Amino acid sequence: MSSRGSVDGCWSKIARAKEHRDLLESHSKQTFSVEANRPRFGAKFEADTSEYVFYVNYMPDLTAAFDRASLILGDAVANLRSALDYLVFQLAIWNTNGNVRDERNVQFPITDKPEWFTKAAKKYLGEIHPDHIAVIERYQGYYRLHEEVSVGLYFHPLVMLRDLSDTDKHRLLTSVMVPSSAMSLEMGAAAIPILLFGSIQETMSGVRSLGIERVELNAELTRAKLPAGLLRNDLEMAGYVVGQIALTDGRPTVPVLDKVAAVVVKIVREFEPLF
Repeated sequence: MSSRGSVDGCWSKIARAKEHRDLLESHSKQTFSVEANRPRFGAKFEADTSEYVFYVNYMPDLTAAFDRASLILGDAVANLRSALDYLVFQLAIWNTNGNVRDERNVQFPITDKPEWFTKAAKKYLGEIHPDHIAVIERYQGYYRLHEEVSVGLYFHPLVMLRDLSDTDKHRLLTSVMVPSSAMSLEMGAAAIPILLFGSIQETMSGVRSLGIERVELNAELTRAKLPAGLLRNDLEMAGYVVGQIALTDGRPTVPVLDKVAAVVVKIVREFEPLF
């Protein structure tokens, strides 16, 4: 290795994370390509409110699929987190001409407050050039980053990376679920998609989202005042919840990884000309 460092290892970690990301996407598609794995919902007419209540009336056992998704997600997150730590170590090599003294305390800190970064920088960035510390500081959680990839309401991608990494490394598998973010309403040969991302987006007059919740048996998904005669009073099988694997806040796992990876790539590219 050059005494001035190299970011080759960072790119290898990012490439490995991409492999896991693609595997996670494939796993999700394969899981829900099986009809028996798709949650189904029915519709009941509520006379008091003149609304149709859409609720889950069939929920498959997806425990094994969720566990596998959590394992793959953890591997992707670990590689992205490692890419940043690899980068900081290479910056230490660059700054010390290959004579890093305290290798165990060279890490990429991710903090939520300026005072926390100051403390973390003293511990983990002591062998990094001040100009490079300033760049790292610009990516901390207390600065809003430009969104190259948007996934619902704003979240800081490095804070998300840190939290997912800490959970997977030190506690337990990251919890995932099928969110109530979209439904396909079946009516004969036609299907009307009702997208319910958060409580804002509405694509059909009278559809009222209850927010993104975990899809589970008997859970109420949404309510709607639909045109007279559009549905029978009650439907045992109204449609499917669109199958996707998401974090517990309802954000789909693959787009979250894409957003996190985009920032990790941006950081490595910013420093790459040094090497």
